[in-house]
Amino acid sequence: MRVSVENLSFSYRDLDVLHDLSFSVQSGTVTTVMGPNGVGKSTLLRILAGVSGPNQSVTMDGRPQSDFSRSELRRTVGYMTQANESRSNLSVFEVVLLGRVQSLSLRLDKEDLRRTSSIIEELRLGDLSRRPFGKLSGGQQRMVFIAQVLVGDPRILILDEPTANLDLQNEMEVLELIRNYTVDRGVTTVMTLHDLNQAARCSDRLLLLKGGRKTLFGRPEDVLSERAVKEVYGIESRMIQGDDGDLFFLPVSSVRLT
Repeated sequence: MRVSVENLSFSYRDLDVLHDLSFSVQSGTVTTVMGPNGVGKSTLLRILAGVSGPNQSVTMDGRPQSDFSRSELRRTVGYMTQANESRSNLSVFEVVLLGRVQSLSLRLDKEDLRRTSSIIEELRLGDLSRRPFGKLSGGQQRMVFIAQVLVGDPRILILDEPTANLDLQNEMEVLELIRNYTVDRGVTTVMTLHDLNQAARCSDRLLLLKGGRKTLFGRPEDVLSERAVKEVYGIESRMIQGDDGDLFFLPVSSVRLT
């Protein structure tokens, strides 16, 4: 599902957060929104997910977001927030099953149970499935919330810091899962990350924000450079390109942004 943003601006009361953003992302691709804290990344994701209310600047397959009913939007978009730890006493299986809420009726469908079991195994959460969710670590809870989003089979994935609180192995496995899920199912994925190297490795497109404005948008190899990193993040870095074309950035020193 193609998602397009045209001339999007957004303010909280008197505070301007996003300014005249325009970009478009395609089915089967991963787009990562990047930039320093406070530039509007999470706000942009909330708008794309429709949780900030329908926005005329956002279209999905050419259809204005405002034309979608609330239930239709929930079926179409899977959204995971950045801060979502919980003390729930539900089991891990039950928490993931809640992601099928759009298809649940008074009786559980065998497909809902099968899909829940499948995604739990895919994310290697089988050993935790009967444990109380509130007893898990922050990283484990993060994995369960990712499973809860994926189990609903959304056409659009909006993920705010999906690798937060994860150790290095789980971080890499989650990003590979998101990448493979996006390509295999033709999903449109938009997420935020802080790690330049991980973003360059797993993304088809990068959107760099500074001061709520689009600085650069395009393929990682076209967007990322030592100059761009300095301009957006205030960091002197060294870029290394591997034999396979992968980009790696090594931070060197902080500089004062103007």
